[in-house]
Amino acid sequence: MADIIHQFSMALAALRDGRAAERATSFITASNFEKWRQAHPDWRVIENADMPLNEPMIEVPGIAIAGHTVGPVWFTRRADKNFHEFMSRFMDKRVEGAIGGNALRHFRVTVDYPGAVAVFER
Repeated sequence: MADIIHQFSMALAALRDGRAAERATSFITASNFEKWRQAHPDWRVIENADMPLNEPMIEVPGIAIAGHTVGPVWFTRRADKNFHEFMSRFMDKRVEGAIGGNALRHFRVTVDYPGAVAVFER
């Protein structure tokens, strides 16, 4: 347990932002995480950033949501099956990840479920 806590404190120090240890994140499948890591070696990766799973996080400089670019956004790696097998069962297309509060904090989001519309306002 002491080793896990040490790894987590090292990950928190690597963030260098002085904010709380518990925070919102977004998630991405392991296969896409590794593609991003290979394609963008300049993007920061923090190993063992997620406790207790010891998964790494990658800092994506910017993402586009509904025509707005926000960032940077941290994505935590999750096993492909979490999205491909579990979450995708509930959707009409295969799911590769989830946008979390760290990206959505930039918006006021209004969802019209009967109309099947989501509005993102800055």
